[in-house]
Amino acid sequence: MVDQPGAIPLSRVVVDASIRQAVDRVLASGTFINGPEVVAFEKEFAEFCGSDLGVATSNGTTAIILALQALGVGPGDEVLCPSHSFIATATPVSLLGATPVFVDIDDETMTIDPSAAAALVTDKTVGIIAVHLYGQPADLDPLQELAEERGLFVLEDACQAHGATYKGRTVGSLADIACFSFYPSKNLTVGGDGGMIVSDRDELIDAARALRNHGRAPGDKYRHTRLGSNSRLSEIQAAIGRAGLSHLPKWSKQRQAIAARYSKALAGHAQVRPPTAAAYAGHVYHMYVVRSSRRESLQSHLMQRKIATGIHYPIPIHQQPIYVDTPPRAPLPRTEATARQVLSLPMFPELSDSDVATVCEGLSTFS
Repeated sequence: MVDQPGAIPLSRVVVDASIRQAVDRVLASGTFINGPEVVAFEKEFAEFCGSDLGVATSNGTTAIILALQALGVGPGDEVLCPSHSFIATATPVSLLGATPVFVDIDDETMTIDPSAAAALVTDKTVGIIAVHLYGQPADLDPLQELAEERGLFVLEDACQAHGATYKGRTVGSLADIACFSFYPSKNLTVGGDGGMIVSDRDELIDAARALRNHGRAPGDKYRHTRLGSNSRLSEIQAAIGRAGLSHLPKWSKQRQAIAARYSKALAGHAQVRPPTAAAYAGHVYHMYVVRSSRRESLQSHLMQRKIATGIHYPIPIHQQPIYVDTPPRAPLPRTEATARQVLSLPMFPELSDSDVATVCEGLSTFS
């Protein structure tokens, strides 16, 4: 991120009275682990997603690892995933001894291309990770059709898409299992790292719940039936998440309103391409990501106006040092072109009207 003193920040966490009261409530209770706040947050967040069950975790990466473990992913398996994403989309696959197979993206949405995914399925393929990137849902229907045809699972990586919708349905209720992150920059936060798994499949939730708590058998503190770890969310973080969840629909509308102003300023711009909200999508703009072949010049232009920017993501996962020995099986031209062009603009619910106007002016004056 490019930032400087006095600049309009890229993101900012909302901390209001309800969040402070939630923290005080837990401190007064004296219960900090595996208490009523976590149970309530799991239930409320799953209901928000239109799903049956939730499992709170220590972070979004852990959520993906536990979900893949619950799905039975292991050595010899292959899992399709986009290369244009944060690296934690792929590393959980590798940590379980399986192989991530990188798929190119759709040029309009910057999410996984279903037709490109279909061409990469082999006898070793067990599933697909569909990343809802920047707040925009991936196109799930063709991925689900492919999965049903070939006997694969679909995992929603919804770490950047809390409250987004696909054809009127909230993400987190669209596939076998879904994972969310509550990292401080996300649309919903918990005062630090945090994550959530949601699913309608009881057996997956039961497995994930045991795995996140040392593999303990339900209701038996001293009996361990799975090889698990400590991946729990604290009571304080769950309470913060519950407070934030009550504001999330309002925050999403504020993000969408800011995005609409940015897009209006960019209408017809010759040098800067605004993000496309797919016809099927209720985009919640975790980030507002433009594309420009003159990205560095645009970044410098905005920095001169004290507007912070970020690049998500400059290096595709398949080009990261840890994956240089496992090259993609097919060219990823759209992924690589996008990585050279993307630039994230300030986006958070409390961005003031004057700051939005400053960003719009900066965009409209870039030539």
